[in-house]
Amino acid sequence: MKLIKSSFESGRSLMAHDIISMKPRQIENPLSEDDILYLQHLFLSNGLHAIQLPNVAVGRTVIYTLLRSLDYYHTVACLTCVAEPPLKRSIFDVNSAAHLATRNADSIAQFFTERFFADFLWIELTESLARLPAFMDVIEALDSLALGSHIPVVALCYNS
Repeated sequence: MKLIKSSFESGRSLMAHDIISMKPRQIENPLSEDDILYLQHLFLSNGLHAIQLPNVAVGRTVIYTLLRSLDYYHTVACLTCVAEPPLKRSIFDVNSAAHLATRNADSIAQFFTERFFADFLWIELTESLARLPAFMDVIEALDSLALGSHIPVVALCYNS
């Protein structure tokens, strides 16, 4: 988590500042009734949100469960560098689609302007994602497009 925070602190993005200044709510699996109500509200509210989960497997289970129960979004996207467990086929994998490892800041902004049509985005904040050279360019592109004012953007922070 230190690497992620240092990546954000070196960025100029307001979104990066918002993510490191948030106090993510700790979510456990199985979900409590309060967690379910909180997450339903969060998933239906535009803006940048953060939740803390034990690990990627639990995080994806919670995301999939809530998305399936809401049955509201048409195009769900995920920004991740974690291959296992694999994303469901219905999820738009931003990293794979944008080829982030080979892009520069201008082409990343162009990608989000021309090819990103999701109505829900979750970001898996892992150290492997923070190590991507284009990571801060992605955050700055999302910030400059004010994506959080149009759709829910949920940052998943992990304990392990």
